[in-house]
Amino acid sequence: MPGAGRVLVKQPEGRQHHRAATEHRSASTGATTSAGASASPGASSAAGTGPVTPESMSDPDLGYTVVSIPANLDPTQTEVLRAYFAYERATWRLWTKNEGLDTISTVATGEVLAKVQHNASKRNGELTRPPVRISVSEVTASADGDGYAVAACVDQTRTTFVDAQGNDTTKPQQQVHVPIIEIMKKTSEGTWKASQEEHGEVNTCSVSN
Repeated sequence: MPGAGRVLVKQPEGRQHHRAATEHRSASTGATTSAGASASPGASSAAGTGPVTPESMSDPDLGYTVVSIPANLDPTQTEVLRAYFAYERATWRLWTKNEGLDTISTVATGEVLAKVQHNASKRNGELTRPPVRISVSEVTASADGDGYAVAACVDQTRTTFVDAQGNDTTKPQQQVHVPIIEIMKKTSEGTWKASQEEHGEVNTCSVSN
């Protein structure tokens, strides 16, 4: 999966943040569905501006497809979701192309930033291969009142993994649906960044067209 420890290369060790203060929910309901994906400029670093739709947040060049997002978001929720997808695409680029580690601090902070940097340092040339699909079901104020929680489901059932020599190392337990809660915090500069990440039990969420 894209994301902090979302090191798809070693799923159990990857995205293992366990301090997000909200419960997991399926990403298969209450969403606006996309029929397809189109390129998303600036996917690797900044959140940018413009509409937030499944199409605009997807990046076909990275094999990263946003299937659905919640409907009727207010301006703050929309801003948070845009920043979340900037983080998602940046980490997906890192895990699939080994690009962008030097700018990951523009989309992540705190615990998540440290975990991304740690995981990147341990990869030894391993890469994740697309595609990946994601549905976001909710963008809600976090329990501590100090940020927003983005609830998503990541479909990596067709994602594969290779070692530094290009050998396929994919394991069945890596090709799963993963529920994720991402805590987004607003920085002193006024930008939203991923700060905490939690994974739920695999295959307890779904990504549907």
